[in-house]
Amino acid sequence: PALVATKAQLIAGAAKITAFYENQKFPATVVAQDGSNDIAILKISGLEERIVPLPLGDPRTAKIGDPICAMGFPAPDLVGLSPKAGEGTILSLTGPQDDLRAFQISVPAQPGTSGSPLLNRYGQVIGLTSWKLSEVYAAKLGSAPDQNVSYAVKISYLLNALPFNLSYSQDTAALTTQAIIERAAKAVVYITAEH
Repeated sequence: PALVATKAQLIAGAAKITAFYENQKFPATVVAQDGSNDIAILKISGLEERIVPLPLGDPRTAKIGDPICAMGFPAPDLVGLSPKAGEGTILSLTGPQDDLRAFQISVPAQPGTSGSPLLNRYGQVIGLTSWKLSEVYAAKLGSAPDQNVSYAVKISYLLNALPFNLSYSQDTAALTTQAIIERAAKAVVYITAEH
């Protein structure tokens, strides 16, 4: 089976989880989850021969200003279920209130993009897009200011949640943005959860 990462919040308490890949549905089950870091690993049967896994990159090597790409499914009810790409930079090596678990990124977080892979210049996943500043403010202050500040959980917390070992890629050959996006488009799936 294929393994994919997503937000734990998305699938928490779900009676049924479905993955969509190239206009087909596949059943998914939870392999591992870490609610405190909002990360979950799903097993998807039937995709192992079709999906192209993405290499993992060490988030400790990331620097402020590094270029990044994200691939997800923003507003799928409006714009469809084909994956959409976003480009940006790492704005900070920490999240809200200097949280070491996250990057602050300039790629906008939109409904449908949470849990999407955040890729470095080598096409390696270094994080999962997670939340935007307005959501943090809304939770703490009871308001939602219009801010275009987004965060991604570092992939190291995903590795800690796995019941087996994976390692970071040692490849240091930079790829073009187009090559990174083409690779990522073959690796992402859209997840739905029925509660």
